[in-house]
Amino acid sequence: MTVSERVLGGPRTRAEQVRARRASQRRKLEPLSGRTKPKNSRRAGRPRRRLDLAIPSELGAEIRLPSIPNVHAGPRLISFVLLCLVAYGLMAVKGASAFYVADADVVGAQMLTADQVRSIARVDRESVFSVDPSAGVAHFSSIAEVANVRVKVKWPNKVVIDVTERTPVVAWDDSGRRWWISSEGVAFLDHGQWPDLVKVVSDQPVLSISDDPLAKVIPDKILVAATVLSAQLPKGTTLRYDPVYGLGFDDPKGWTAYFGVDGDMLMKMRLYEALAAQLADQGIQANMVSVEDPTTPYYRQ
Repeated sequence: MTVSERVLGGPRTRAEQVRARRASQRRKLEPLSGRTKPKNSRRAGRPRRRLDLAIPSELGAEIRLPSIPNVHAGPRLISFVLLCLVAYGLMAVKGASAFYVADADVVGAQMLTADQVRSIARVDRESVFSVDPSAGVAHFSSIAEVANVRVKVKWPNKVVIDVTERTPVVAWDDSGRRWWISSEGVAFLDHGQWPDLVKVVSDQPVLSISDDPLAKVIPDKILVAATVLSAQLPKGTTLRYDPVYGLGFDDPKGWTAYFGVDGDMLMKMRLYEALAAQLADQGIQANMVSVEDPTTPYYRQ
């Protein structure tokens, strides 16, 4: 060690030199480490719980298990728990038998039975949460007997099906197959008894039955003519329809009278009555009498 080093305040011994060098290195590293951001400061700041497991002393060691983080019930955890509880409650309510439709109430149906209406609507044995009124209405779109329908849901487990049916005006025997026809010309199967139906029979098929259940099966003028003509005859009289001669009926005098499908049926009926009386006065036994064209009525023997 020289005199100059002692005067300038340098290290006096080798040990002091080593300590001075280490102190200098620490001063260089401290600013750098202070600017370095921990890789996971969030996790580093979270308090963790350590669990030490002691083993028998004869082994001379102990096992340190991984640290378990302390979990705090924050707002997100509480919201998640509440969401799970609400979802479970909704599922429990939806599956409860008290919310299942047993038998839907049917209103307005006369031709169709209540069971038929329920079968078409497909709402029985369904949860009230699953019933879609618009889907129930759509199931009736191809039912010829139904003109309009409304499906209403009532809590807790009631469904009301309000049906408006087409009114049949003519019972038509189309060569052995019986149809009811509404005033719109829509045909549906015979449903038994119905008051004040006009009865028409044709020896050959004349109705235009197609795959479309709502298609018109016969012109409107034939339905109108049948209704007017039937009103002039004794109640219960069955009309006949022939593609050539039109509408007519079997007169008790022994012939078939035809009136066509056009024109004034009331005027034709008065003309026919006069012609029938004339034939009876002359003792003529005809097989067919036609007033289809009122300007040229005729008969055949």
